[in-house]
Amino acid sequence: RLLPTKIPDFQHPGTFRTINDFPADEFTLLKQFNDRAVAARYVEDHYNSFVQQSDIATLHAAGVSHLKVPFGHWLVGDMVDFINTYNGSTPITHQDLLLGPWVPHRGWPYLNRLVQWIRETTGGAMKVWLEFDSLPGWDRQGTNCTTWSKDIPNVDLSLLVVERTMRRIVGDGLNDIITGMVVLPSSVSLTTVYGTTNNVVDCDITVVSDYYNKTLQLARFILGDTFDVIVGPAGLDPSVWNDRHLWQNTTYDHTYMAADYNQVDSLDLRTMTPKEHIAYACEEAIHNLEQCCWADDYYNATSTEQATPATGISRIVTAFSGGYDSDVKSMTYRVSQSILNSRGNDPPMMTRQLDPQTIAFLANFIKAQMVAYEFAEAGISQGWFFETLKTEGGAFAEWDFLRGLQEGWIPNPLPPLTQPSDAVFGTCKQLMDQTVDNMAIVKPFPDVAVPNEPNIALDDDVVNSQGNSVPQNNPVTPYVEQKTIPTPTNPGQPASVRKRRGFNWFPWVAFIFFVYAVKRVFFGGGLRRQYEPVRSIGLTV
Repeated sequence: RLLPTKIPDFQHPGTFRTINDFPADEFTLLKQFNDRAVAARYVEDHYNSFVQQSDIATLHAAGVSHLKVPFGHWLVGDMVDFINTYNGSTPITHQDLLLGPWVPHRGWPYLNRLVQWIRETTGGAMKVWLEFDSLPGWDRQGTNCTTWSKDIPNVDLSLLVVERTMRRIVGDGLNDIITGMVVLPSSVSLTTVYGTTNNVVDCDITVVSDYYNKTLQLARFILGDTFDVIVGPAGLDPSVWNDRHLWQNTTYDHTYMAADYNQVDSLDLRTMTPKEHIAYACEEAIHNLEQCCWADDYYNATSTEQATPATGISRIVTAFSGGYDSDVKSMTYRVSQSILNSRGNDPPMMTRQLDPQTIAFLANFIKAQMVAYEFAEAGISQGWFFETLKTEGGAFAEWDFLRGLQEGWIPNPLPPLTQPSDAVFGTCKQLMDQTVDNMAIVKPFPDVAVPNEPNIALDDDVVNSQGNSVPQNNPVTPYVEQKTIPTPTNPGQPASVRKRRGFNWFPWVAFIFFVYAVKRVFFGGGLRRQYEPVRSIGLTV
């Protein structure tokens, strides 16, 4: 994944350096190799060693049901081949940029191996979703939805990649395990990091919507009606999908709108108290999650308890973690510096351990997020993914699902698939009350604002009161509230078929997220279950 361009230089306070000073992702890493054969051996060594079959066994024993595997377009073909196959009416003018430093094809055998491990270890009970983290025209520094969606060859080549991937899934007989796909990189998913939505307002909505419809048609034609397709809101406010009745009938079953959450991308969030972190997850994030997807009675309801989930597309949380006080971009740079300066010794952040007080907080923080993101009483969310399956070293310990299972701050085993998390862990209010507000465990990094970080107005009464504004006799989680709901701009006709309420989730899902980083330091992730909810994890390679 690509990291933002500027981060603090902690050796020279007040200045900022580019992340390109160190390889930060597969693109910048592979550019360092002049010999492509050496690059290929490096990549294969990482694929071969980072994730083991024993990791799959650990996930299965914990109750995980799915793995989400971040996926690059070069795994199914050389860009030269894709360009030669392209027959669009708009000529390609940036062939050199499309080619990139990628090592094509080498990862696909390891995906096959992963599928075989799952069959052997879980009897096929665990499933895989692929997530396109890179597509043609999206894989170079500085590329975003604007440059991708306004360059037609990018879109056409991306559809070619998606089609070839789907056909290869079927051709290799992997479709019993690979059952879903995130069809655009996460920067077009709705990423809620501050309690407000980071919509891609400069994205060409018409192009992206057309791309979504075409990828769904490919999925239905090649992989069938039950293959899961996950999209972002394409720069639209999620509630607009209600107003326009986008993907809202039974034709769009097995489709999901993503939402990603973290609490580290703003100094205001990194400096919150432990109780405020839990209140924020339970209150602010859910305000976004509940914006979609509802039937028309939502607009006449005074609370989400009185509204009916729409038929067709629904929500799913595709990323959350235990991170609470350390900005990933800045810490990545710090770890890279420490590796460079260690001269063969163990860098300090690689051996970091979590103290008992931090572990106690994380246990409640993780449970509260599971409760909030399931939004069980409303029935609109289909579950969650934990951001990372596995990390190397201690710098990002709070993002490491396997470590959380081992150290006890992630429930092991997870609650039964027949129960929502709040039935097992209690409400958000109860989890807040159980949490010690110990500011000694909060060590903001950096403790200054990073360029372009927003200032967050933490004005929610539940967050500011640390849950004390919720009536003590409230039997439900604090985010169910009386509220004013806007009138739809295009109400259309009421949906004739209603999605069932309550437990309408996936099985537990694990999200496997492969990232090439310096010394393979960084990330992996996971998904939540189905009501059955989706519960899962991510894996970094």
